Amino acid sequence: METCIDISAKAHGGDEPDEGSGLSAVPAQTAIPVPHGLQRKLDSLVDLLLSYKSMAIGFSGGVDSTFLAAVCARFLPADRVTLIHLDTPLIGTPERASFERERERFARMGLQTICLTENPLEHASVTANPADRCYHCKRAAFSSVVTEARRQGLAVVLEGSNADDAGDYRPGMRAVRELGVQSPLMETGWHKSEEREVLKLWGHEVWSLPAGACLATRIPCGETLTQKKLKVVRACEDYLHELGIAQVRVRLDNGTARVSTDSAGLNVLQRLSTKEADVEGATRRVAAGKGSDAEVCTGAVGERADDERDDTANERADGERDGATGSEPTSSSIAACSNGVLHAGNPCAPLPRQVMDALLANGATAVDLTARLYLHGETSVVLP
Repeated sequence: METCIDISAKAHGGDEPDEGSGLSAVPAQTAIPVPHGLQRKLDSLVDLLLSYKSMAIGFSGGVDSTFLAAVCARFLPADRVTLIHLDTPLIGTPERASFERERERFARMGLQTICLTENPLEHASVTANPADRCYHCKRAAFSSVVTEARRQGLAVVLEGSNADDAGDYRPGMRAVRELGVQSPLMETGWHKSEEREVLKLWGHEVWSLPAGACLATRIPCGETLTQKKLKVVRACEDYLHELGIAQVRVRLDNGTARVSTDSAGLNVLQRLSTKEADVEGATRRVAAGKGSDAEVCTGAVGERADDERDDTANERADGERDGATGSEPTSSSIAACSNGVLHAGNPCAPLPRQVMDALLANGATAVDLTARLYLHGETSVVLP
């Protein structure tokens, strides 16, 4: 059972401990459950956070920013921490739901959340969608956060990048550094898998939220970003989430939707395709038994692209494949796609007719017939 200890004497109406008083965060931390082997790392993070007089956290409701806020809520005086959330059209539906859920939890724990509205599509440098789009988007977003933090009289702004992000191509980090925003999780060496472990132990549902990345990553670099395209992506992904597929991307390349998902998602799509094939086969047999010349349509829907499309190696990173469930698909569970594999050996699955119909209904002008395995760092690319 979780026990939250408030280490602030001020929070109980007294004075904060003086420097050199001998009172530190470490003894109180032992009263809160911590996964084996992570206590020392947590101590380092809390010590760093306590060194800030006051702070604003750029809070999206994702794994990283929720973990950072969760640590602050448990080990810092609540009046030293403010969460600042930017509501933008680039946030996916699962991330929106997670934000609302975690905001309510942190309110009960005494943390204030300030919500700002920002539309990155108002900036030409973002809608042009260059290779460093994330820099321009992050610069605009965190400029708003920094401005609000200063207005609130807060000493420092924090964001949730962690040690996993250090080796990736992330132009947004340049904007963060230019604005003087700090990344305490990266500084103290936290990895997302460790954050998930702690969040699970502390009862935060976000621990299992798959990496989502902003919706702009679904559009190829060089192709203009528009509100309409983002709405199509959101609607298509929402539909696939409703089928029980947690980790999914719908790339929209010049209007053509192509689906990538994890191994569990490929298995869901394969089962749907098999069920459709069984129904179609039964319909044909019934028609043949009655001597009917009725014909069941088996062609592609709309203008579906049937070319095999491989992603390139040096693509813009948009998040890791965390939180995937289920085992890797086998040759028996995943149907062959042309030569049987895509992505240099990774499996794929045929897209069921009902899914293709739904993606077209949600605004795609064409649909790739094949769903393929989502890879770490995968994003949309301009196709030849």
